[in-house]
Amino acid sequence: MKTRKVITSFMAGTFIMVLVTGMLIFFEISFGGIRATHEWVSLMFVIVAVLHIATYRNSFIRYFTTKYSFFICATFVFGLGLFSFAFNDLYAAGAAFDLIISLDIGQMASVLSITENELVAMIIELGAIVDNPHDSIEAIAIANNMDVYELIEPLLQAESI
Repeated sequence: MKTRKVITSFMAGTFIMVLVTGMLIFFEISFGGIRATHEWVSLMFVIVAVLHIATYRNSFIRYFTTKYSFFICATFVFGLGLFSFAFNDLYAAGAAFDLIISLDIGQMASVLSITENELVAMIIELGAIVDNPHDSIEAIAIANNMDVYELIEPLLQAESI
């Protein structure tokens, strides 16, 4: 198969995936791994777009040397930039995550409906040392040279079982 056909097929496939998952997220029909799929496929889409531009560079050069095409494209990108800064869009999941990792052991134990001792035992089982029961999950992860996800994900998964 020719390189152009492969690149174009990947471009179409990643575009459709980004389109479908983006629309699901926009209309708040997000379930399972939709958001993660959207984010990862979007990264793939960018890589494939760069390869697509490189493959069809002569066509792109011809297109952007016409009188108005570069101006229209630049105006569109500028407008999208203004639009994106016009809203104070709170990413709720990110804000909730930041809140959860800042909870101290007692508060986190309460959220998980377990005792502080049980939570400390779980954290120790994950390979971390808890020096102060008033530390947050984030502080414990930092003190133990761990990524906060190494602690929070198993704790939340254990809670949901």
